[in-house]
Amino acid sequence: MTWAGAVALVGSSVAFVGLLLTLANIAVFLELRSTTLHAVKGAYGDGDVQLRLQDGLALLEWRPNDNATTYGVRATHAIARSVVHAWPAKDAAEFRIIVPVTENWILNALGALRPQLRHYTLWDHRKALIRGVGICGHVSSMLVGFLREHGFDARIVGLTVTWW
Repeated sequence: MTWAGAVALVGSSVAFVGLLLTLANIAVFLELRSTTLHAVKGAYGDGDVQLRLQDGLALLEWRPNDNATTYGVRATHAIARSVVHAWPAKDAAEFRIIVPVTENWILNALGALRPQLRHYTLWDHRKALIRGVGICGHVSSMLVGFLREHGFDARIVGLTVTWW
């Protein structure tokens, strides 16, 4: 077998596996938000999630009388009350924290070598809110996404503290 033939064989095999996993993902579609999310004890105690997803999304809609302050305050509260403020490793599969093999089989496989590669950070603010689980950076990213969606020049600023 020639080098070009071997490359073609490997490439077509990878494409075939990718197609099978895509079809499996469509057939076995998992909801992003766990049905047990409201029962989880997060950083703010029992009942960390106080809003149903639909109620949180409704609060994140722009209203005719909104200004920057009213929308910003309401959006902050809506997001804070719609997610569990935790990243529970023991429930990683339940809360969709680990990349499913059907979603990205390459990262899932590489996660066997480096487990942190399996962490499923959603950069789409709506999907992240739908999942409903996150720590500081995830929650900040959600807020910035919704603010940008409504025309705000919002950014995340990282602060570094140096102890002498």
